[in-house]
Amino acid sequence: VVPSGLVQTWRRELEHWAKDLRVHLFYGKSRQLPSLRSFPSSAGAAGSPKRRRLNFKQAEPTVEPPVVEPSAPDVVLTSYAILRNDAELLAIPGFGGMILDE
Repeated sequence: VVPSGLVQTWRRELEHWAKDLRVHLFYGKSRQLPSLRSFPSSAGAAGSPKRRRLNFKQAEPTVEPPVVEPSAPDVVLTSYAILRNDAELLAIPGFGGMILDE
C-alpha cells in the first residue's frame, strides 16, 4: 500500500529489482482483484472464506491452509485511497502480508 503518487514508481521498481515477482496493480477505475488463493470447502458457502473481524488479542482459529492459485500475483500494489474505498473487498483472507510505504 503506497501513496497514490507512488503507485507507478513502485511498479517500475518491482519490475526492475524483482523481475521474478508477478505484480498486479489494483488501481484505477477498472481495478479488479485477481484470484489469490482457493479455500477449503469448510471455509464457508461455495468455498468462500468466512468474513470475520480479526481480534489480534486472541489466537487465530486453526483452519486448513489455503492453496495458492498458480496464476496468483506475488504482489498486489494499491494506494491508501483505494484501500480505504475498497476496504471490504480487500479484507478477505488470501494475503500473506501487507507492506505500507510511508
